[in-house]
Amino acid sequence: MQPTRSFTFSCLALVVLIALSGYAFSATVAVGTCTTLVHFATIQLAVNSVAAGSTGSIIMVCPGTYHEQVAIIAKGLTLEGIASPAGDAAVILPPATGLVANTADVDTGKPIAAQLLVQNAGPVSISNLTVDGTGNAITGCSTDLQGILFQNASGTVKHVAVRNQVPNGIPNGCQIGESIYVQTAAGPNSSTVTVEKSSVHNYNKNGITGNDAGTTLTLTGNYVQGAGVVPVPGAAQDGIQLGFGATGTIQGNTVIDNIYGDPTVAASANILLYDTAENSGITVTSNRVGNSQLPIALITLGDDGANLGDGVSA
Repeated sequence: MQPTRSFTFSCLALVVLIALSGYAFSATVAVGTCTTLVHFATIQLAVNSVAAGSTGSIIMVCPGTYHEQVAIIAKGLTLEGIASPAGDAAVILPPATGLVANTADVDTGKPIAAQLLVQNAGPVSISNLTVDGTGNAITGCSTDLQGILFQNASGTVKHVAVRNQVPNGIPNGCQIGESIYVQTAAGPNSSTVTVEKSSVHNYNKNGITGNDAGTTLTLTGNYVQGAGVVPVPGAAQDGIQLGFGATGTIQGNTVIDNIYGDPTVAASANILLYDTAENSGITVTSNRVGNSQLPIALITLGDDGANLGDGVSA
């Protein structure tokens, strides 16, 4: 990331709002009428300026391209792209050297390189941004690639485009490459996340995933598009997945183009409920699904010892 002065639109504005004291801190940004908001050279620097444990802060991201990985840990805030009349967007891309592992899967311990990580935090609201995985430089299968990851965290993703979470830009058979992922570690943890009116496409494995007991994922009005027919030995894609004890609501989404090239080996689903929470009241209604092997799939293995998936209907 170059200093703010080196390009026209790439600047950040931070408004710290402390509700109890009524105090507001502001400075200047480079576009629009936000001339009294503080500048930051990167999104991460703006996030770092928010105290741990605080909530209510607002970070406005000006139109431009931001080559960085962003981690929001142990705090609540709003991260919002500023709309531009010219149609320019705030786009988060990998650093020039590619992505690096910045957390681990809470279930498997596998390294994860998340472009936008929200961890042990909340509420975190993300809106009007594009998270693009182009140039991620992830090779092999050892490190998972994810666009937006919530771990033991809660919040909202709205009017966000997440795309190109494909390892090194080349589709492969690795079980990695998810656009939006929500997971919760065992114990007294929870993750409650809403994703609405957002778009997801060109993922290697899954579009939107919510896994683990303690995870509640609500999806409304989103557009999720797979790659169409994935040739063997590519990954069997799923558009939306709730699994392994998770619960939630999937309503009013459009999910298309998830097909595995050899149905005798594996199958892809537009919406997959895989060993979800027992009798959890999962709702799957008014979705538009098409061009897939399994428009809506309900799978209960029955061998988990925890009755996962029992009593679930869609």
